[in-house]
Amino acid sequence: MIRLVVIVVLILLLWPAFAQHQHPPQDSAIHEQFYATWLIPNGGNRRVQSCCNLRDCYPAEIKLENGNYYAKSQSGEWIAIPPSKLEHLQSDPRESPDGRSHACIAGHNVLCAVLGDGT
Repeated sequence: MIRLVVIVVLILLLWPAFAQHQHPPQDSAIHEQFYATWLIPNGGNRRVQSCCNLRDCYPAEIKLENGNYYAKSQSGEWIAIPPSKLEHLQSDPRESPDGRSHACIAGHNVLCAVLGDGT
């Protein structure tokens, strides 16, 4: 019984590491470079705060529904993207490094999102 409790506790402690998005190996360098320099849109003002890291930024499915964009979180939940966080609506937009959509999501908040070629 103790062994089972220990296993369950270990799984719960390690779950965030397993839940982390896995970047395709061939794209890791591109993603690391893009995410390291991606700053939160600031309404046309100078960007100063980082969007992300490799845990909360990832290639994401993004959809347009009833005039609003939504990003699929790592848990599979669709989260509304505020227009102020969409790169294509910025005066200084960033482009996707690999043609795919990307999002940085912390909790239930989208910090940054860039649309890919197919979105």
